[in-house]
Order: sequence, then C-alpha cells, then structure tokens
Amino acid sequence: MKRAFLTFMFSLKSTIFIGLFFVLYCCSSTVYAQKFYAQVAGTSIPMGQTMEVAFVAENTTIRGFNPPAFKDFQVVGGPNQSSSTTFINGARSSIVSFSYFITPKHEGLCVIEAASAKTDNSVFNSAQIKITVTKAAVPIKNKNSNTAENADPNISTEDISNSVFIKVITNKSEAFIGEPIGATFRLYTDRQLYNVQFPKAAAFNGFWKNDIPVDQNQAWNYENVNGKRYAYIDVQKVVLFPQKAGKAEITPIGMEAVIQQQTRRKARSFYEELFGANVSVNEIPIKLKSNAISIKVKDFPSKQPLDFNGIVGAFTLEASLEKKPLKVDEPFRLQIKIKGNGNFQAIEAPILVLPEEFEVYDPETKENTSLNGSSVGGTKSFDYLIVAKEPGNYELPAMNIVCFNPATQQYYKLPVSSFRLNIMGDSSVKSSTSPTQMATKKNDIQPIVTVAKLDKKHPLLFGSGAYFSLMISPILLFIALLMAKKRKDAINGDFIGNRQRKASKVAVSRLSVAYKHLQKNESIPFFNEVNKTILEYLSHKLLIASADMTTEFCRERLSTLNIDNAIIDRCFSLINQTEVALYSPSVENDELKTIYQESLEIISLLEEKLK
Repeated sequence: MKRAFLTFMFSLKSTIFIGLFFVLYCCSSTVYAQKFYAQVAGTSIPMGQTMEVAFVAENTTIRGFNPPAFKDFQVVGGPNQSSSTTFINGARSSIVSFSYFITPKHEGLCVIEAASAKTDNSVFNSAQIKITVTKAAVPIKNKNSNTAENADPNISTEDISNSVFIKVITNKSEAFIGEPIGATFRLYTDRQLYNVQFPKAAAFNGFWKNDIPVDQNQAWNYENVNGKRYAYIDVQKVVLFPQKAGKAEITPIGMEAVIQQQTRRKARSFYEELFGANVSVNEIPIKLKSNAISIKVKDFPSKQPLDFNGIVGAFTLEASLEKKPLKVDEPFRLQIKIKGNGNFQAIEAPILVLPEEFEVYDPETKENTSLNGSSVGGTKSFDYLIVAKEPGNYELPAMNIVCFNPATQQYYKLPVSSFRLNIMGDSSVKSSTSPTQMATKKNDIQPIVTVAKLDKKHPLLFGSGAYFSLMISPILLFIALLMAKKRKDAINGDFIGNRQRKASKVAVSRLSVAYKHLQKNESIPFFNEVNKTILEYLSHKLLIASADMTTEFCRERLSTLNIDNAIIDRCFSLINQTEVALYSPSVENDELKTIYQESLEIISLLEEKLK
C-alpha cells in the first residue's frame, strides 16, 4: 500500500513538473510577438533634405514585401535590406528591415503610405506616416562653394569652412551621353578631426554610376590649396555615365565629423597665464557638404545610324563558332565577345536573325569588368545555343553592332562576320506516304479496254476552263511564292518585331531552366532565374533598354497598353517576391512550385493582352 502511494506521488510530481515546463515554454515562445511597422527619425524635414524610412519585421519570415508608392517623395536610394538574429535565455528573436532614402517633392504635408509584408500565414500592413515638410534651409556658402555647420555659436562658420571642407574633383567638365566621368570627393582639413563618418553611397540623378571602393583606414596626404597646406583623404570615388543631354549636376554629398577648438579667456593671474589654465579645448561636431559641380552633357552627333543603341566607348568584337561536326537536332554554340572600355551597361545581347530551319535560345551573358581609373574596362560575352532542324548548307548572316567613340566623335561598327554551316544528318520530320498515294498505287494496273467508246458529252481539254486554269496556276503560284519570300525578308529585317515575337518563347525557355532548379530544390538559382525571366520578358516585349528598366517606367508603359492593374500588380509583386527570396534563409519546395506556376500565368496573361 505504501509503495503504491509513493508511486502515485512520484507520478503526480512528474505531471506537475511537465505541466510547469510546458507553461514556461509557451510563455517564453510568446515573449517575442510578430510585428511589422515603419519608422523614421523624425516627422519634420526641410525641403531638399533626405530622410531614411525603414520597414521593420520582427520575429517572422518575410515571403514577400510590397513597398509604398511614395507619391509625395522621390526615392534616391534603396531598397537596402538588413537582418539580425539574437538568442536570449534560449529564446530566439529576429529582425528584418527594408530601408529607403527619400526626399520630399513639395512643401506641406507629405504622407508615406502603408507597406505590406507577406508571411507564411498572414499579411501585415504598416501604418502610414505623416511628414511635415518645411521651407528649404538657406546654407552659408564660402569661397569653396561648399558648406559647413557647427554647434558652437561662439565660433564663426566661415572660420570652420576655411579649415574643413569637401571638394569635388572631376577629370572632365563636359562629356557625351554615356561617356565615363571620374569624380572624387576629397576632404581637406588643417585641424585635427575625430569620428569622421564616411558618406553612404548616394544616388546621382541623371547619371548611371559605378562606385569605386575607398579605404576608410587610408593615410592622410598633404596638398597646398590657395597657398595653404591641408591634409586630405578621399571619402568617395565614382565613375558616372550621363544619361541625357543638357546640364547635369553632380549631387553634393554630406558627412559629419568632430573638430577640437581651443578657446582662450583673459588670465586672472600670472600663474594662469604661465601654466595655460586660461586655455580650454572644446569638441565641436560639424556637418560638411561638398560643392555642386555642373557637367555639360553633349548629345550624339547628327545622322545617327538607325541601329545605334547608345553604346559609347572603345570596343573590339570577337565572334566564334563551336568547331565540331554539326548535325540535325544537336545543339552548337555561337559566342560573341565584346571587350574594351566604356558603358558596358548599354551593351545588350544582339538579336540573331537566322533561317527558319534553326532554333536559337536566349543567350547566356557573362560580364567581367573592373574600374580602370576613370572608366570601366573588361569583357562582356553572349553565348547562344543553336539547334538545326533540317540538314543542308546554310549561312548565318553577317551583322553589325554600332558604337560611338567620344575620343574621335565618330560612329563605328563592330562587325560579326557570316558563318557557313554544313548540317549533316536526317530531317527531324520523317516523311510518310499519303492516303491518296496509297490509293493510286493500289489501282495502278487497270484492265485493258478492248472496245473504245466515244462520248460526245465530254469536250476536249484544249480550250476548256480547266486548260486555262492549268496554264495560269504556275504563274499564280510563282507570284504567291514571291510575295511569301518578301514577307519573310520583311519579318527577318524587323529586328524590333522579332524581339517582341520571340519574347514569350525566350521566357518559356528560361523558365524550363528554373524548373530544373525547382526539381533539385535549389531555391537561390530558381529565384534568380525567375526574376531574370520576368524582367527580360518585359524588356523585350515593351522594348525597354536594360538601363531604363525601372518599376515606375514599366508600370507606366503597361498602363498605356491598357493592361489591367490587377495583372500589373501581380507581375511586380512576383518580381519583389523573388528579389526578397534571394536573401531568405530557406524556402519550402511547395512555395517554389507556387511561384513557378504564378510566373507561367503572368507571362500567359501578358502575352494574351500584348498580342
């Protein structure tokens, strides 16, 4: 009896312990609730200033993020994504944020609309934020055309501006569209600086840019400016490519630092003067802003070639065909490699116009470039996969890529020579005997008629309607073949039309590659392939250059073509979802299938509307 009682007590204690453990576990797991919100540093900003807005998700996995429209603001930077994970007493908390740098479009009340984030189980929406935009602050300019602000009213702003300033150095003051411009932002000082905060990468309106890495631990150098010796370091370097003709301004950058300022009061005694007790050192935080630089951007010379697409620089071209016996239904490769210096971002894959017996797939693009002084140099290659469907002797037609050299101010062509192909093997379409031919063979031996019977009811062929029909039919057939050939030549010469017509075919071909990654559960290559497929489809279908592929521009172009807003929203929601998913730690295979199916449906809907 006693033993049974002890067993019962032990069981009761175990049950109570497990229950308490379960309650504590549940409590600890609910300490960190799921949140999604927007945050800014303040709700008031002067006109012309830039502010940062961050959309933060706590303790949840983001599967899709839709930013606000920013109707009252202009986005000058972002999105920038960051994430962090912490463990406190065994409990896990995580934070993912998407931040943008924005500047207001007008004074008064501006609103940052709500953003939405999709998780596995629900959709979160942030609250809208109201920002009061005041009049622009009037900066105090000095002879260096840059500004400096300090927090000590006893010290002249002009004195600090003469001691610490940022100067923009460019290698040229005028350039053609697409011609590279090297810009260096250099910090000069004749005082000791502390806590120098290097500027973040800024957006340069009217330019396409390449950032040159800057060593934040670089040693100070020395230079005489206007007869005065200064120490200097380079705080930012960029290579800029102007995008349109006219006057373009290099956006000033701002940064912060701390200087030491000695102040001397009147000595109250001889000993204070002797030991320097009347001298104090103050640390003064300052804000610096670089001077504005205007660049004269020249338009291209007149009489532009029709097939000129804005490629600027000094380039050479190599075209090579894979050397092996070429057979029907066996793929072979054609490579076009461009190397030199210039605006590589404007170089797009040339559109091959091949005989109808060939099938060409979307090329694989490889770019290997580096910053070479004040320009960008390297190579960019396009590998085409081609399949022949019929045997015979063919010729891949020659083509040219038109470029502009700013040094000579002349257009020039990069020729791609023609290739002669000898395709061996049997036709991929097997011949078969028609039912009519079978019937003719079955009755090709007829019995001999011994008695001829003339019938006057059947007139002679000569002079009849059938006779004239047979005489005219070869002429009509020749005219029809001639018109078909002209139509085919017109289609082959229509580069823009070919690009639009092949857009869906290229997209489906690329999605087949994405499907292979899906089967292998390779999430990052899958999302990368789907993202590139949708963007390239829009680029080819809407005839938008890669350098102009922005969300606003694509939305506007689709709207002008009367595409439903629901389809447009689905398309760009998928693009955002794939971009965010590239940085997600893990994705379930079911979600990959859902995204794959969604991409097929979107391309099908757009193809139906854009016919």
